[in-house]
Amino acid sequence: MHGDRPEHPHWLHEPCPSWCAVVHADDDHPDDRHHDSAPVHVPVVLLRRGADDPASRPAPAEVSVVRTRRCHDPEDWVVLEESGTAHLVLDPAGARRLAAALLAATRSESLPRERG
Repeated sequence: MHGDRPEHPHWLHEPCPSWCAVVHADDDHPDDRHHDSAPVHVPVVLLRRGADDPASRPAPAEVSVVRTRRCHDPEDWVVLEESGTAHLVLDPAGARRLAAALLAATRSESLPRERG
């Protein structure tokens, strides 16, 4: 983890980015060698449909946002997860466009008032 360990694992040849919250170890599996930010957990209400019941049901949920980069790769990605499953993995520019589109779609003049 950046700043906490003076020694890097033998396989880590570059410093961790400042946002990395991962504690890297010598025995990390090659598939697990990545830098991840601390997740940002966002409470949301999702509209769910049951497989056997087409009726829509609002349900509270949590979406996690994580910045990630495979070790030794130059590209960062933004991951949106719900219930521990990655649903979207976006490049930073795509994440910014999505954020702008979400803001535009939720402008207060186009939505009913929030419930207290």
